[in-house]
Amino acid sequence: MIKTNFSNSKLIINKHEFNECYQRIKDELKHNYMFGWHQYLLANHDDLISEINQINTELQGYAKNMVVIGIGGSYLGSYAINEALNNGYHQEYQLIFLGQNLDSDYFNNVLAFCEENDFVLNVISKSGNTLEPSLAYELIKELMIKKYTYEGFKKRIIITTDAQEGCLRDECLKHDLKSLIINNDIGGRYSVFTSVGLLPLAFVNINIKELLLGAQAASKCYYTKDVNDAFYYALIRNNEYLNDKKVEALIVYNPYLRGLIEWYKQLFAESEGKNKKGLLPIGMVYSTDLHSLGQFVQEGTPMLFETNITFKSNNDISLKNFINNDALAYLSKYDLEDVNKIVNSSVIKAHYEIGNINNYVLALNELNEYNLAYLMTFMMYSCAYSASLLAVDPFNQPGVEVYKKEIKELL
Repeated sequence: MIKTNFSNSKLIINKHEFNECYQRIKDELKHNYMFGWHQYLLANHDDLISEINQINTELQGYAKNMVVIGIGGSYLGSYAINEALNNGYHQEYQLIFLGQNLDSDYFNNVLAFCEENDFVLNVISKSGNTLEPSLAYELIKELMIKKYTYEGFKKRIIITTDAQEGCLRDECLKHDLKSLIINNDIGGRYSVFTSVGLLPLAFVNINIKELLLGAQAASKCYYTKDVNDAFYYALIRNNEYLNDKKVEALIVYNPYLRGLIEWYKQLFAESEGKNKKGLLPIGMVYSTDLHSLGQFVQEGTPMLFETNITFKSNNDISLKNFINNDALAYLSKYDLEDVNKIVNSSVIKAHYEIGNINNYVLALNELNEYNLAYLMTFMMYSCAYSASLLAVDPFNQPGVEVYKKEIKELL
């Protein structure tokens, strides 16, 4: 469960208005073909879990490194969850992401690593014709065939793509490659709990069954129940927008949640940013960014509000030995998590009471697969509701196609 604190909200809405608005938005979503992820999350996926685990048992037998080729929703979900949960310095298996940029130095470093180390490959794209991942795939494919032979390449690759059409589906048929399916009614930024995100996460030994259980529990709560914090949060965001706020800042106090910020940015920006509407999603890691952006947030242009994501620390550190440190003895009665919490509450108080910046809190217990999936599903529903309140389609991204067209014309 998510413990919410929306006490800073100036939103005033009676129960009748809430229920009427909620039902209208739910009906709109129900009739949107790309809302397929809702029914998907409610379904049983034991067969998919079994298939993915079987694939990964084979892949892990070849290598401890997986190169994941994808861009946007094809990689950000697995990147966020892997960053949050596999944050030690000595992980046995690792993910290497490629195809999300076109920087030659980055490519050279990845290719050099792959030449020197064993690896397997997961290529993720529904259409298969997006420039960045297409280019990355051809370079990696060439390297793999040279390093492992053609038959070795076929054993070490799995493609996640459309079931029937597209360049990558043609590639699967041409070379008889193993593949997983991307559902037609689920867009990339809502696909983290499908095969898109689950295969690479299973490779690094993240418990995908727990992820799906957390996502399913949240799905049951945030669409079917009348009392719905996900919809209420969407109303709060809309109210901030109508009161001339332009930016929502997602605030985390754990640097391993930077990937979650990146996932959140795509989710809300592509869903809301249409027809000259929408809040700009940004993110900050406190207390780090308090010493770079904190001054602006406190006293700069009043354009934003903050949403704080907090998890209980899994491994706390006692500060009791500070009792003998003259400068820091006052901290000896705390654990490190206590200090982080005090900073959190102090910042919220300063930003709200003095800076006049509304702050909202989404608090969860231990950072694990179940709770992280629960939070991300909360955000997916809130995002769909929030975009619908702006009268824009939460599931398309027509503006993205404009720059793609310009690139093709120039190339």
